[in-house]
Amino acid sequence: MFKKIVSNLKPFVFSITAVGGSFVSYYSYLAYLNRKQFQDQKENDELYKDTTRETNEYFGLSWGYKADYLVKEKIDSGDIFFIKYDCDECLSLKQMIWCNLLQTYKQDQEYDSIGFAYRDSNGLYIISNQFGVTKVMEYADFLSQPFLSELSVRKLITKDQTRADSRAFFQSVKAHFKKLNQADKPEIKESSEEFAINYLKSINILQDQVVQENLKPYISEYDKANPFFLKPRFSFDNKIIIRSATNKQLNSSNLFTSTASFNK
Repeated sequence: MFKKIVSNLKPFVFSITAVGGSFVSYYSYLAYLNRKQFQDQKENDELYKDTTRETNEYFGLSWGYKADYLVKEKIDSGDIFFIKYDCDECLSLKQMIWCNLLQTYKQDQEYDSIGFAYRDSNGLYIISNQFGVTKVMEYADFLSQPFLSELSVRKLITKDQTRADSRAFFQSVKAHFKKLNQADKPEIKESSEEFAINYLKSINILQDQVVQENLKPYISEYDKANPFFLKPRFSFDNKIIIRSATNKQLNSSNLFTSTASFNK
């Protein structure tokens, strides 16, 4: 009886294995193509970026550099980023799997992840959680990642702050940034919700009750002018959209390919 059951199950097991193998092969190849295209754009960015730029920064699009640069200059420490992924644009099979699981698990959430800005004399950096890992990236490198389907930012507003308060706030942001960036391996494995609340704890802008009760708000709760968990003197400004599904359709490769075809 047992042998008969095993015999009947074999075709099913083989089918599942074949389907699983095809799935892995397809997405592994797709990730390889994404990596190849992304690397090509970074190494040959003179073919993709517009001719009006004054620096060598590459923001991932072949147009709109001035707008991206203007937004960058306005971003400051503590500003908050909201991130939505395009899973098919991920650069590795692991990222694709994590991305799809994340979006399946958080179907009721508008965003997949979150990030915070830090600025010093060396430039602008983004501390963000990507696929369960918190890391630090230069702003241009962060923005040029192809899997950022939607990206928006809210500026942090401080009310009734004395100069001493402002200095203390930026010192705490700086301390958090340095602690992460100077680690042997500047990455921390944690969820987006854990990352966000831990970051805000470290810069001391959470209400005491939130800290005491160890609350972990959903990412969507941050996308408000006055989130319930912030101290009263802190709030967020109106949201500015940096990347959207619409402008991502005019990405570097598509625009370059279209131009090349037109010139033939």
